[in-house]
Amino acid sequence: MNEYVAECVRIVDQSGLKYQLTPMATIVEGELDDVMEVVKACHRKVREMSHRVVTTVELDDRAGARNAMEEKVRSVERKLARRWLVLAGHTISRQPSPRLPSAFASW
Repeated sequence: MNEYVAECVRIVDQSGLKYQLTPMATIVEGELDDVMEVVKACHRKVREMSHRVVTTVELDDRAGARNAMEEKVRSVERKLARRWLVLAGHTISRQPSPRLPSAFASW
């Protein structure tokens, strides 16, 4: 299965669209037509590699939204009053250390 995912991530990466690979999905951000072209290209590539493909797409189309992926994470950060560290597509919870003053714990 991961060879199919790798091929799709390659297509998404080459598209130039903003994306985030997660353990259960790949989130792609951009104009609707651009995103759908990438989805079609991924579906077609996997179809070349397999006799059956099921592609599931979930759209969140909000007028005027920019940097939605980051803003959704920031919104959760504000509600939880803690910071999140994102490294190579992995989100790691970082809670303030009880041994440091709060000014040194936030980053």
